[in-house]
Amino acid sequence: MDLYFKGLSLRDIQDTLDQFHKIEISHESIRRYIRNFTKLMNNYVKEQTNGKLKLGGKWQTDEQTIQVGKEKLWNWNTIDTKTKYLVANNITKSRYYDDTVKIIEKAKEECGRPEELRTDGLRGYPGAIREVFELNKLKFPYTVHVKSKGFRDNINTNIVERYHNEWREFDKIRRGFGNMETAQDWNEGYRLFHNVIRKNMALNGLTPLQNAEIDLDLGRNRWLGLLLKSLNVTNKENHNKSP
Repeated sequence: MDLYFKGLSLRDIQDTLDQFHKIEISHESIRRYIRNFTKLMNNYVKEQTNGKLKLGGKWQTDEQTIQVGKEKLWNWNTIDTKTKYLVANNITKSRYYDDTVKIIEKAKEECGRPEELRTDGLRGYPGAIREVFELNKLKFPYTVHVKSKGFRDNINTNIVERYHNEWREFDKIRRGFGNMETAQDWNEGYRLFHNVIRKNMALNGLTPLQNAEIDLDLGRNRWLGLLLKSLNVTNKENHNKSP
């Protein structure tokens, strides 16, 4: 998983395991392990962070195109500017109003309501933000929508754009995705890598999760530490369900 999310292809990982560790395994098996473990660890992180994240009050949302099969789809991301924590992501086939609502709803479900949500000039954002956060029903709206004026201006969406650049570097090795389900799986996996595993030099070597004041005590090998904790919780749950 570490090699994959740092940019190696599945076949490159297969070759590395064979050369350096004398482990023979198919690239398809590696793919299955990554997908299964990602889901397991994402569930664990969600349980451990639910209602506990100490985020800043300002978020940024933006969308980018990605290649899925022969189609160009949209990858939406919402990030907290203070902690660099990726609040939510989503992949859609279009960029209509309903698609805009989906990413705002997902961000709200994951982390509540920000004081400010900054976006680009896509026409659907103002209405989607009003709808999801029910601003029309509030006497004093809590979430303020701010429209970016461009990356050279002080009012920009540069933080979420940097994340998009990260993602594009990751996506280059993938050479596109076979279908939408696979793309969303890898999207969630990269979110896990960004939030929990990868140290951010702009955060003094902390991960975004640590910067949001949650330390899962994963040890030096953060992938292995996270996997073991996730498996331990799963085993306890299965034991409790057994007669």
